[in-house]
Amino acid sequence: MAQTDLRSPAGHLALPFFDDAHRQLADGLRTWAPAQQVDESDDRAACRDWVRRLGDGGWLRYCVAAEHGGALPALDSRALVVLRETLAFHSPLADFALAMQGLGSGAISLAGTPAQQAAYLPAVARGDKIAAFALSEPEAGSDVAAMQTIASRGHPTMGSGPFHPENGQKRPPRRAREPENRRLWPPTVAAPRPEGPVPSEPSAAARLPSDATGLSGRRRCRAAQW
Repeated sequence: MAQTDLRSPAGHLALPFFDDAHRQLADGLRTWAPAQQVDESDDRAACRDWVRRLGDGGWLRYCVAAEHGGALPALDSRALVVLRETLAFHSPLADFALAMQGLGSGAISLAGTPAQQAAYLPAVARGDKIAAFALSEPEAGSDVAAMQTIASRGHPTMGSGPFHPENGQKRPPRRAREPENRRLWPPTVAAPRPEGPVPSEPSAAARLPSDATGLSGRRRCRAAQW
């Protein structure tokens, strides 16, 4: 009986959209991923296990730039695509773990202060901190214009930066249960308004550590709330 190849397909990597570096990246991950034995019966524990393994294996380094411990001088979308599709072939949870590290830290990479980047990005690349991305809401889904969470300028108790979460509720992605760092996207209005956010107002990200004052998340929660 012929031996079954449990590695993900790679024929499409011959397309001109990819170069040798992408093919080498995929080849290494195609060998590494099926060798990982992760018990996914408890998705919360498994997510942490995958983040640790991905960090130890150096795969999370593609989520940040080289100056913060990343593998490449700048983020490479094609490398991230190769990583995600290869992981997803073996475990959707492994793909999810890598994707959340990138989504949850992306705003810090793009617009964070040097102090924020130094505090979070190297730890994200090592798998020492787990990131999350809080966008969806119970009544809005992922429709940014319909979000009800409000941020105000200069709120004294939570977050950092010019805008701070005032009140609201978010639905975390399934399995994104215990992140050390959340990126929250509330509409940026000058102060809470009883009629809700103004659709024409821009949205901005606020950084919320998991121990931020006023932030709560129910165990096995369907929503994170403050």
